[in-house]
Amino acid sequence: MNPAHTFSAILFLVVSTAMAAPDRVYLRDGRELEGLILGEQREQYTFRANSSGAAPQRIPKDAVKFVLYGDHAKAAQVLGLKQDSQMGPNASAASATILPTEAFGQALTPTVQAATQSIWIAAYYISGNITGPIQEFYDTIREKARAGLDVVLVCEFSAGTQPAIRHATLNYADTLSQSGVTVLFIQEYKTMHKKMIIVDGKTVLLGSSNLTVAGTVGSDEMNVRVDSPDFARRAAADFARLREKAIPASELK
Repeated sequence: MNPAHTFSAILFLVVSTAMAAPDRVYLRDGRELEGLILGEQREQYTFRANSSGAAPQRIPKDAVKFVLYGDHAKAAQVLGLKQDSQMGPNASAASATILPTEAFGQALTPTVQAATQSIWIAAYYISGNITGPIQEFYDTIREKARAGLDVVLVCEFSAGTQPAIRHATLNYADTLSQSGVTVLFIQEYKTMHKKMIIVDGKTVLLGSSNLTVAGTVGSDEMNVRVDSPDFARRAAADFARLREKAIPASELK
């Protein structure tokens, strides 16, 4: 092999390796590990830290809070998005981004700001005592509603939910309604605990975060953003089921 070619190949390998984002493993004891997930078995991960000469180690899954994959393709493979997108006759490409609490808060406003048609939200708890990224999110959906987009919020209001949560949600819903947001309530024998946002029938945010300050800054949450029309279509069908059952504030008992 030509020496110049050999040098170029080595340089390319070094640059490619340097540019590769590491995987991150967040443990329940508060530690954060950075390196490469070599494999995932039923009860453990095989992981190699970035430190020089580090040997592979086995990490029990019950010791792991969550994992962030540096490679989007690897994350899609682990989450089964490729197989999921191939299930329907009109399969399309899909991608997923894992969003812990603060990352979710930072992703909220850009996601809904991109909406051109609709923003559909299922929310267990919303709060008007707001600041930071959650305030920007609510300001944005109010602007979108005033601009004529279909902005619909279905909230929880069943007897199984604490009165303080129900009434905080009801109070802030009135503020949103004044900006043209359609706010409806689920009042059934069981609690509607979903936290889901569907934008333009293409992008879905869902997970454990409530649309409150704590859900975007303070609590220990996990969420995912999925960009897939096929996935969003199924999420929208679930939202339509909720919307059909929901009632306006004037009909609450």
